[in-house]
Amino acid sequence: MTTIDRSGVRTQLDLGKDRTAVIKKVPVSVDCDSAVNIHVDEYGAAGVRLTVNGKGQARIAVRAGEMAVAPNQAFAVESAGKTAEVTAGRTGCYR
Repeated sequence: MTTIDRSGVRTQLDLGKDRTAVIKKVPVSVDCDSAVNIHVDEYGAAGVRLTVNGKGQARIAVRAGEMAVAPNQAFAVESAGKTAEVTAGRTGCYR
C-alpha cells in the first residue's frame, strides 16, 4: 500500500516470515490535497487497475509504459461503480 500526502509518498509492505516482495515503478502519478492510499492491483499491456481510498479529490495521471497510451486515445475509467470515457492528451498522458 502506498500513501500519498503533503509529506510525500511512502510505501509499506507487511511481509510474513520467509517472504519477499518486488516493488516495481509504474508510470502512474497522483496529485491530491488530502491523504490517499493507493494500491496497484494490476499493471501491464492490457491496462491498469488501481484501488484508491481517501477523502476529497485525487487527480491520477497515467503515462505510456507497458500499457500503451497514445495521443488522443480514448480509455474507459470506472469509479464508484460508474464508467466514463477519458481521452489522452497530445502528450500521450491521460488524467
